Amino acid sequence: MKVSVIMPAYNAAAYIEAAISSVLAQTYSDLEIIVVDDGSVDNTLEILDSITDPRLKVIHTENHGVSAARNTALDIVQTDYVAYLDADDLWVEDKLERQMEMFIAEPALGLVFSDFVRFDDASPLVMMRTLFDYIPELSRIPHRATRCRHGVVITGDTFTSLVPTSEMATWVQTCVLKTHLVKQIRFPVGVSLCEDLLYMLRVYLCVNAGYINEPLVKVRRHGANSYHSADEMLEPRLHALRAIKTESLTKEQRDALMKKVAYSLASLARYHFFLGSGWKSAAANIELLSYNDGKKMVNLVRLLALPFMSVVKFFRRLYYR
Repeated sequence: MKVSVIMPAYNAAAYIEAAISSVLAQTYSDLEIIVVDDGSVDNTLEILDSITDPRLKVIHTENHGVSAARNTALDIVQTDYVAYLDADDLWVEDKLERQMEMFIAEPALGLVFSDFVRFDDASPLVMMRTLFDYIPELSRIPHRATRCRHGVVITGDTFTSLVPTSEMATWVQTCVLKTHLVKQIRFPVGVSLCEDLLYMLRVYLCVNAGYINEPLVKVRRHGANSYHSADEMLEPRLHALRAIKTESLTKEQRDALMKKVAYSLASLARYHFFLGSGWKSAAANIELLSYNDGKKMVNLVRLLALPFMSVVKFFRRLYYR
């Protein structure tokens, strides 16, 4: 059961050799790496040319963005399974082996993901908290133990189970997918943030999922990341969620989506309120009033408080002096 590992790369010379090495060092060796060089202008190509492992395939394209690069690789994938790794991140050495054991033990699975840790590019120390630490409700989703020695299977509908969680549980770097189930799904070209969220939301509609509650991926934080704070993701996340509203959803799936949209709107309203952007906060709160999220009174109070925004701005200036 061969795995195609897709790796988009743009000016990734500082990190790509380490990322590729973490794949080639996997204890599960039946794999190929498809690196799509997205028009790099540094020495990324020189580094790729220096790697002689026959499992590495390199495609050169003009710069069209990470989504287009991933789609280019997807077009040539012919293996049973597909996985993703960014050119600045790392896999632990038994990641694929453990995920493939789950697929063997649970043939109905179409997606297996794992936890991950972030690490700072300026420090060799891995940050102690993992992604799943921020998603305590993940453990409360109905699940059962797998037939192998590790991992769990989500027993309910994947979309309904995973969409309402406070944070996105399935970062593409941690996922392995059955190719035939997701072959038709593409990453949205022209979307600079949350393109992976939109992709995964569509994947949820096609697969049964399981996960390993251990960090099998190391996500690097550095100065060239696509975003630097969670606040930057608020509006792109909302756009991605709204895009899924046009999909064919069951009532339960649509209810789960609306719950997530309401949660995201509330986060956006709070952010703009404390930032002092009164009109943007008002727009989010007014839209939020149409959702039955159980917090209409809180939203109404926040909306009525907007005329006092100047006071909020005054105390914010005092705080940051």
